[in-house]
Amino acid sequence: MALTQVPASMADRSLPTTVVATNTTLAADSYYYVSAATVTVTLPASPTAGQHVSVAIGNFTDIVVARNGSNIMSLAEDLTMDTAYLSIQFIYTDSTRGWIIS
Repeated sequence: MALTQVPASMADRSLPTTVVATNTTLAADSYYYVSAATVTVTLPASPTAGQHVSVAIGNFTDIVVARNGSNIMSLAEDLTMDTAYLSIQFIYTDSTRGWIIS
């Protein structure tokens, strides 16, 4: 897995920022920019309430966010980011709702 830091001018300075171009398991309380198409990013395992992960994508419509056992918006389904230049913040709430989208 190759990771590259994004210049501070491009990032939310309150979160560590990582650019990913391959399938990656995400860390809680981080910001990721997906720089390649057809990538699956996996949410953290065993999250605790209040943890968050932000994911932004480039000009792609096929980035999959794998739920890693926790629900996303109360659904036991992975999420596909199907709009170019989309940015989503996932916040973990509880085992029923799981990750909510902010």
